[in-house]
Amino acid sequence: MRSDHKAVIAYTGAPPRQLNKTRERRVFRRRSPSQHALFLQHAPAATFEFHDGASAQSNFDVMYTIMRELLDRFYPEHRNVGRPALHHAGRQGDAIRRKIG
Repeated sequence: MRSDHKAVIAYTGAPPRQLNKTRERRVFRRRSPSQHALFLQHAPAATFEFHDGASAQSNFDVMYTIMRELLDRFYPEHRNVGRPALHHAGRQGDAIRRKIG
């Protein structure tokens, strides 16, 4: 067996968890030119109704709700399960990705 490690640890307990092979659940929104075009067609029709007597927080809540509905309508969330991304650039990043992938 080949190893780059300089020490071997003898362990008789329960098998340790694989810490370097984790999977993450990520939420992302796909974006495409056609989605942008549909959003821009709909955007002029969107209305925000604020009440003068209401607090700033309640007016913000109304605006945030409308904006979130627009976001969910035109750019729905998708879920993906995968390994964490490696954020390395250049030749070093390419070599790491080839070794792992």
